[in-house]
Amino acid sequence: MHVNKPERNQMCCIQGRMILLDLDADSYPVYNNTQSFFGQPFIWCMLHNYGAVEGLYGRLSEVNRGPVWARNFSQSTMIGVGLSPEGIEQNEIIYEFMNEMSWRTTPTDLNFWVADFVDRRYGAVNAEAHLAFRSLQTSVWDRPTGDANQGHYALTRRPRLDLVEPIWYDPSDVYFALEHLLNATQTLPQSPILMYDLTDLGRQALQVAFHTVYGTFQEAVKVQNLKNATKAGRIMVAILTDMNALLSTNGHFSLEKWVDGAKSWSSTPDEERLYVQNALNQITLWGPDGNIIDYANKQWAGVVSRYYRPRWKIFLQRVLESIQNSKPFDQGAFDAEVFAEVEKPFTLRQYVPDEEDGTTGGTTKVLHTLITKYQDIFQ
Repeated sequence: MHVNKPERNQMCCIQGRMILLDLDADSYPVYNNTQSFFGQPFIWCMLHNYGAVEGLYGRLSEVNRGPVWARNFSQSTMIGVGLSPEGIEQNEIIYEFMNEMSWRTTPTDLNFWVADFVDRRYGAVNAEAHLAFRSLQTSVWDRPTGDANQGHYALTRRPRLDLVEPIWYDPSDVYFALEHLLNATQTLPQSPILMYDLTDLGRQALQVAFHTVYGTFQEAVKVQNLKNATKAGRIMVAILTDMNALLSTNGHFSLEKWVDGAKSWSSTPDEERLYVQNALNQITLWGPDGNIIDYANKQWAGVVSRYYRPRWKIFLQRVLESIQNSKPFDQGAFDAEVFAEVEKPFTLRQYVPDEEDGTTGGTTKVLHTLITKYQDIFQ
């Protein structure tokens, strides 16, 4: 049973017979507003991720102090710490740190811990890698408030003219980290984990760049500036194409891997078609009519090229047409069109891998090219 704020009378009948989970305690703790759950034993949990979405996000400082505060709370009934995410295959640093909190009675020195984490992760001490992670530690991995925006990115949402994507960090911290982690490849062993991190960090940089250019597009549309809106739209499509190319260099960011996993559970052709359809639906529409659309969105090669980019191309075309014809943009008509032309077919059509989405390697080469190409944004 999930209860946002339990009442005392709900607790009295289960006294001592149930362990409660403070499910999202790193963002919205309940124990401190319920007298430690009115005496019931509870576990301080970090939820962190909804829908197994991509995107760098975390609350390192809160995870560092939260369990300690709960343990020392007046008449605390806390009996342990736990993880309660909907997906864990991202932001590994957050989960590794959280798991260590079982053994801590006081907050630790985050600067020291993160530097040690980097050394262990890459098997060597590297000043450039330290600079990269230090930049992320104090920005994207340390959101000061609990209202997470993870997954609700302009790039991965059905396009609109009024999308809002709060960013709690300076995008330059991500660009700085990418530059220095790329520099680290000159001396660090070219391990799969380093290539994974570079791909993920490059993905984040392009995600934020898309958000920036989308803002420029919004401003141009407001004043009906067709020239500037057209220019911004072209850059947005280019970013999506380049993101797909970057993600294609690493098999961990592959739609094909997801589809192959679904196929592996089937024993008949009919089962295979059903499992693949369900797998594709889960990461897009989540329901026959987009019932929880984009809740479990994925920034993967194949999803970007076949789902996000086509949606945005139709949207941009319709908005520019509205400016040319001096007519308001019809969001409802666009929603119906994009559902029929992109979203529903993505789920129902037979998945066939193509060259654009295949794993190619060459992550560092692609990143050097992208940093040069988008140097005016990556500042």
